[in-house]
Amino acid sequence: MRVINISCLHKFWQRHPETEECLKTWVCTVVCQSWNDTNDILKVFPRAKLINQTRIRFPFLKGKYYLKADLHYQTKTLTIKDLGLLKAPDSIINLNQL
Repeated sequence: MRVINISCLHKFWQRHPETEECLKTWVCTVVCQSWNDTNDILKVFPRAKLINQTRIRFPFLKGKYYLKADLHYQTKTLTIKDLGLLKAPDSIINLNQL
């Protein structure tokens, strides 16, 4: 899969240094994949949650944070949409502000 908007991850882990290793691992894992449907994603990330047909939420660091992304199976791309604290919806990081 090709990850779009990957630069926002670097900016995010600068603000939240505890997320750096986890996000780097996530990117490496995703880039090595070639997903065709949701079942393929759930085999690799069983805690991921499908929000709608194209958007998925990936919790990380024991569910403290999340990453939301849009998936495009035909073009094999995943576009990062937002990151934040899972239990604090008001903490959503607007990627345009990073």
